[in-house]
Amino acid sequence: MYYQVTYTYGSVSMTENGVAYVWLHEENAQPVNHTTNNNTSHTVNIDIDSPLHQYTFLDTIAPTCTTLGYDRYLCPICGAIDLRNYVQSTGHTYQTIVIREADCTHEGKVLEICRSCGEVKETLTPKGEHHYTTTTIPATCTAPGYTVKECSICGDRVITNITAILPHDFQTVTTPPTCTTGGHTHHVCSVCGYNYFDNYTQAKGHDWDDGTVIKDPTCNNAGVIEYRCKVCDATKLEPFSGDSITSTITNLVHVAVNAANGHRYASDVTPPTCTEMGYTSYTCVDCGDSYKSDYTNPTGHNYRTDVTKPTCTELGYTTYTCKTCGETHKSDYVEMLGHDYKAVITAPTCTEGGYTTFTCTRCGDSYVANHTDPLGHDWQEPEKLADSTCNSDGVLEYNCSRCDAHYHEAISAKGHNPGPAATCVNPQTCQDCGAVLAPAADHSYKAVLTEPGCTKMGYTTYTCSACGDSYKSDYVELLGHDYKAVITKPTCTEGGYTTFTCTRCGDSYVDDYTA
Repeated sequence: MYYQVTYTYGSVSMTENGVAYVWLHEENAQPVNHTTNNNTSHTVNIDIDSPLHQYTFLDTIAPTCTTLGYDRYLCPICGAIDLRNYVQSTGHTYQTIVIREADCTHEGKVLEICRSCGEVKETLTPKGEHHYTTTTIPATCTAPGYTVKECSICGDRVITNITAILPHDFQTVTTPPTCTTGGHTHHVCSVCGYNYFDNYTQAKGHDWDDGTVIKDPTCNNAGVIEYRCKVCDATKLEPFSGDSITSTITNLVHVAVNAANGHRYASDVTPPTCTEMGYTSYTCVDCGDSYKSDYTNPTGHNYRTDVTKPTCTELGYTTYTCKTCGETHKSDYVEMLGHDYKAVITAPTCTEGGYTTFTCTRCGDSYVANHTDPLGHDWQEPEKLADSTCNSDGVLEYNCSRCDAHYHEAISAKGHNPGPAATCVNPQTCQDCGAVLAPAADHSYKAVLTEPGCTKMGYTTYTCSACGDSYKSDYVELLGHDYKAVITKPTCTEGGYTTFTCTRCGDSYVDDYTA
């Protein structure tokens, strides 16, 4: 028997659909004893004449996470089900599983799974904080100092506490002029190595002594006198004739030693550089005697400037590169710009949360924030796709007004509408669909025995007490007559004869006449 029961316990309601099985018991049945799994015994005496249900314990339905538990009792007379002894639903027992930890770029995700029924809930946890490590970069003579905080997860960088470039720590080395070379001061930074020259001075020139005659003049050749510098021991030779010394000194260039030969100097010009003096080297091609003269000051650096503009996360600066020697350094630092974020809002949908994407208009850096929950589906009134029948469910379709989502819900089968109870002539059928619910019952025949007679066979007549259907069977052979003879003797005036009479039925006849 199909049934539907709706019941409420506390604040929980539940509708139960099911099938109840009906047991038919003989009259005067003995008490029935049921023992449940928890060893609770239920005994009931069935009285078919009682107008009340005679419930007996059937089974126990355990509570679930969302439904009540209860005991079911069955009336064996009519099949009615009674629900008793309700037990509160157990509620979900969730086990938490962290699928993804939240960090500074992503939300976390946590799943909660019920250990009993397997129901799953998904929860998003908000993004976490940046994990910054702080590094302090001290200022130098080529770059400013600053404090940088960098996230170890996403690489986000924040620069603060910018300090000015320090002055160079110059170490000064002064080179004094000599007889043949000029003097200068060399400044070298002990930190970065940057250097330059200044304070150039001219060569002092030689401080010659009075000279020493090393060759007297002759008729054909001039004599030779040697002069020595009192400072550097440089020497020079000059010709002289007799007591008069002819000296020709121009710009410290040696003249010929004697009338026949004398030095033949070749010159080699070394041009000045950005940091070094230029000069001319004179070398005698015959004897190798050499000296330097004609000093020129260093040209100094000729810098080309390349400006690097600041970005969202990096300082701007100017790079100075010498066009002549390639020496380079950076200076004129400019504060970083910082990000210029533009927000684009992604609206939530039925199943996806909304969020705002912030993208820098200058460098493209982006991050996501301001998460919102999904809207959930907006289910419309259902549309009936199929009606329910006696033994099949109908179908309702629910559609979301915002998206293409839909789901189906069953309309419970109506169940059969039983017609009159089955008889020995007709089965019981459903009045709606004609389905056979119970086959035609067997005839309830009552037997009436007709004994065989002398002239007729015996038989049994079977007649159905419900519908009157009748038939004969179990025939028995007829008995035949059992005649007993009575002789009537002849008299003087009457003839004799024998009368034969059946002892069972009284049938008689006369025979055996005598005169």
